[in-house]
Amino acid sequence: MTSPSATRILGYVDKLVVHDGERLAVKLSTAQPQTCRAEVVRLTCADPDPRGPGLRAARVEAIAPAECLTGHQPIHPGSYLRVEAAPPLASARAFAFTAMLWPTAPGGRVQTIASLWDDRACHGWAIGLDAAGALALRVADGRGADVLLSTGVPLLERHWSHVCVRFDGETGLVELHHAALSLYPGCTTSAEWRGVSGVTIARMPDQPMFLAARAGRDDAGRDRIGEVFDGKIGRPRLTRADLPFADLRRLVDRDDVAAHADAILAAWDFAHAIPTRDVRDVGPHHRA
Repeated sequence: MTSPSATRILGYVDKLVVHDGERLAVKLSTAQPQTCRAEVVRLTCADPDPRGPGLRAARVEAIAPAECLTGHQPIHPGSYLRVEAAPPLASARAFAFTAMLWPTAPGGRVQTIASLWDDRACHGWAIGLDAAGALALRVADGRGADVLLSTGVPLLERHWSHVCVRFDGETGLVELHHAALSLYPGCTTSAEWRGVSGVTIARMPDQPMFLAARAGRDDAGRDRIGEVFDGKIGRPRLTRADLPFADLRRLVDRDDVAAHADAILAAWDFAHAIPTRDVRDVGPHHRA
């Protein structure tokens, strides 16, 4: 593949193996829009080291070269779960969220664990780790009130921790808890914060909910997913806010969904349908 300028070309093919008659899509990206010439070649030496024989290729005559217009295609790495808007989620002004977390890179940037957020209106909630790696909740009412509350204590890196967040959109009450499963002398492995956020939410945004990410916008104002979580999330549960803390802990420790079915808004199980892109909700509402 060649370019009339010195602009670097990045790209990939959508399939690594094709058979006669199948189509192959080539995805290209350059810093600036420009015309490039693309052709399929057979590599006989792929070593670019100048001390060796260098790159050697022979063009595949059966496939004609093509001229194509390229542009910048930004890549936003990270996997996440998208849950389409559903009445039990959007109508839950008060809720509790609990899960097990294994953060692999806490600190340095904000990371989202779960969110129901309208970025254009700055409305909703987002549970995650703040820039220091501590458990945090961001809430905004869509009318200018926007706060970030944190325990102030970073989670242990590459250790399992139980997290629990409780929020009442009518009173603004917030509870944040995290506790590592392992204890270490001289090391703070748990933290909690209770207080009033000062933000009340009359109604939640009618938006999809996300796990491990938050809906946002790029520098050009286009919708995109950001603040992806680095690590593992286990047994995430969304429940009514009045479920006692001990029961919230049992929901993840024992996976005791059936015992609290009347209080559960959603209970996702990542162990189901692993070969697919779907995640099963094992709670009473069965959303995926």
